[in-house]
Amino acid sequence: MRRDVAYESILKTYTQDLKPGMTRKLGRVAYRSPADIAAALSLLRQEAARQAGIPTSGMVTIGYCRRPGADQRRVLMKNFVQSGEWALTVIAPTGGVVAGAIVIVGSIVGVAKGTASAGAEVEIRPEGVYDLAKVPADALAAGAIAKVDPATGIVGAAGTKSIGWIVAAAGAGSTTARVRLVPGIA
Repeated sequence: MRRDVAYESILKTYTQDLKPGMTRKLGRVAYRSPADIAAALSLLRQEAARQAGIPTSGMVTIGYCRRPGADQRRVLMKNFVQSGEWALTVIAPTGGVVAGAIVIVGSIVGVAKGTASAGAEVEIRPEGVYDLAKVPADALAAGAIAKVDPATGIVGAAGTKSIGWIVAAAGAGSTTARVRLVPGIA
């Protein structure tokens, strides 16, 4: 969408000399950053276009992704269901799941955010670094492929399902391994 002169003028008025911690108002709402003001103005322009009968692309700004290096704006499309970046909703497998445990549903692997009974929806984190239960007798080297036994959800040398990488060496006798989950690792 092309920014027009009026839009640029309003944006400049509300964002100039904005220091950290300061808020500016756009209408009755206070905003903490120029990016928040730009998002609000974008929404206002999209609504004005819709009311004027001007066709839009079906996309609406819904918020910000605070992950460093990521695009700061997220876009919601008509067929959008869930971002899947930080969490993914799946159906808990037989036996249910416990918060913090590995959950395997087909090829999907993640760490449960909460406890759920079998057949209930549960959010999992398919990426990230976690301290996971491991077979105490196994020594796992940093940089090795992390494998889990799908039946127990415990990381070990004899695991059959690759889930990511061992981030820090875990010696024999330790009960946890630090694992970086990597979706789709073979």
